[in-house]
Amino acid sequence: MNKIFNTKIWLLILAVVHTIMGIIVNYQQVSADVTDINAFNTENLAIFLIFGCMSIYLFYVALMTFGQNQARLAAVLCVPFFIFFIISWIMELNLVGVPVAKMPEATLPFILWAMPAISGIINWNLND
Repeated sequence: MNKIFNTKIWLLILAVVHTIMGIIVNYQQVSADVTDINAFNTENLAIFLIFGCMSIYLFYVALMTFGQNQARLAAVLCVPFFIFFIISWIMELNLVGVPVAKMPEATLPFILWAMPAISGIINWNLND
């Protein structure tokens, strides 16, 4: 059970996937259509910069904290985003013109944000 709920591993997986798929690939897809004047604007850039900050936070928690602190930070960072995906799925919200949590495509983000959150909650009172 401890191997499945290893907070550090889930944070690293989430940080890498979030950086590659959530930022780099989505940014390329949004700004690929150069004929669309709204494809590249500061609003979209700001969103991707915020996504990048989140990746930095995830890498920080995964690599620079340990034990109870890591578990608590993982829960504090990941639970709100998991709830955000649930609300986005229920309300069919869009971000940059793309559905945030359209099923079944949103299954991977649900799992990737839920696992470090659950791991953090399970290890909340972990003794170092």
